[in-house]
Amino acid sequence: MTDHAEIRHRIARVDGAPPGTSKARLGLSPLDLLALDQFVRATPDAATALHGQVVAWANALYDRDDRDNARMRMLARAIATTRAKCLLLESKRDECLTRRDAEGVLLLQKVLLGETRQLALLMAEHRLACATERRAAVNVAIGHVGAVNIAAGGRGEHDVP
Repeated sequence: MTDHAEIRHRIARVDGAPPGTSKARLGLSPLDLLALDQFVRATPDAATALHGQVVAWANALYDRDDRDNARMRMLARAIATTRAKCLLLESKRDECLTRRDAEGVLLLQKVLLGETRQLALLMAEHRLACATERRAAVNVAIGHVGAVNIAAGGRGEHDVP
């Protein structure tokens, strides 16, 4: 198990803005650290790097100026790693097929199906995010005028007060 006090100290040096700066920064709570540690058994240096990366992602999403770009970067990374997992699982499944390991094929096929669904969801989210970026901003002008001239189908102009 890793020492959380040491990791928090290292994260502050690796990722955080110096204390007293105007830029708000997020950190990991002890519960967040514990949740990460349950999934990854690592050396203190590797755990510090992992926690620092998670904090960097959280801060990028929290930062008002870079939020959309950070979201797209994270989405792109998630798509790439999920696609890589799918390819690796397909090759492992094919190895099981050549060995005639029916149990292994079924297990890998179930995992592959879950990863493929995840990839489809990520791709749909990416498609939606890209479509949203292409939408043009709507410009609305509000003002006051004293009189408006309206052309009414060839009947001439009429002044409307």
